[in-house]
Amino acid sequence: MPIDWYIIKKEHVEEACRQYDLGCRPTPEAKNTFLLVRKDKYPAKFILGLAYEVAGGRKLNRSVDYSGGAQTVQIWKKLGFSTEYKSKIVKGAYTAEDIGKCNVSCKCESSKKARLNAKQQKIVLKKILEKQFGSIESEKTFDWLVVPDKSSMDTVLAKIYKAIGHFRGNHNFATPGEQLKCDFFIPSRNLIIEYDERQHFSEPRAISLDLYRPDMSFSFDVEYWKRECRSIKAKDLDKRDPCRDEKRAFYDSIRDVFADRNGMNLVRIKHGDYDWEKMRGKEIIMSLLGSPPIKGVAQPQFSKEVNKRKWTVTGTKS
Repeated sequence: MPIDWYIIKKEHVEEACRQYDLGCRPTPEAKNTFLLVRKDKYPAKFILGLAYEVAGGRKLNRSVDYSGGAQTVQIWKKLGFSTEYKSKIVKGAYTAEDIGKCNVSCKCESSKKARLNAKQQKIVLKKILEKQFGSIESEKTFDWLVVPDKSSMDTVLAKIYKAIGHFRGNHNFATPGEQLKCDFFIPSRNLIIEYDERQHFSEPRAISLDLYRPDMSFSFDVEYWKRECRSIKAKDLDKRDPCRDEKRAFYDSIRDVFADRNGMNLVRIKHGDYDWEKMRGKEIIMSLLGSPPIKGVAQPQFSKEVNKRKWTVTGTKS
């Protein structure tokens, strides 16, 4: 079974560090590769395996399943964590101070990130974007971003619409002609940012993402989104709109497909992956938009005419 390091979240690392503090130690002790947590150093390879076990329940063989040293450092960096390797600091998106340590009574399955206030997080994120890029438009609409009727849907959207409809037997969930909005638009970058809260990670959304063609490319990691959809399985219990999950999933697909067709880059950020009030927002934003991907979010290339480089649905560059 392949190892999916992206299942490791900050609370899993905190729990692994707690277990280490309580006496769960590696043999032999680490010599030159350490995870940085506040003013402490933890054996990077050992904590990586322990955090993976906490996250997924699978215990790894540190001698067989993965390597230490430079490989471990690169995994931690992709996950956003800082390390020390051969006395040199390798920085991730988190600072050492961003990572707390759970106390013994902490229930790590109750993620603090999940309780972050989404409205406040979006306000802070917008301020960070404005400081970095200047003018930012919220709830942006475009003439081309309109829900199509069934007769004008292309093959991809038609298949998605049909498959979502079969999920619970709700076949008339879309409203043709409805104008869709985008969370943030950065004119200077021709860039749309969608901030996906928990309700976006539903089974209908996973169904829609499964139907994205292999040759389609997007500026976010579709595989990561599918895994989160199948893990969270969010359900909207609004009795006034029993088709809300189907509608939201389909409308997200329209945004993805139409943005690419109209020369836009669309990046998705999952709520809870970052605490914008506490972390270094500028560094995270630039890492998401212009550096190697972390937290499952792929990097876009802003020029549509020159050196176009985006991420396919398998998360590989094309």
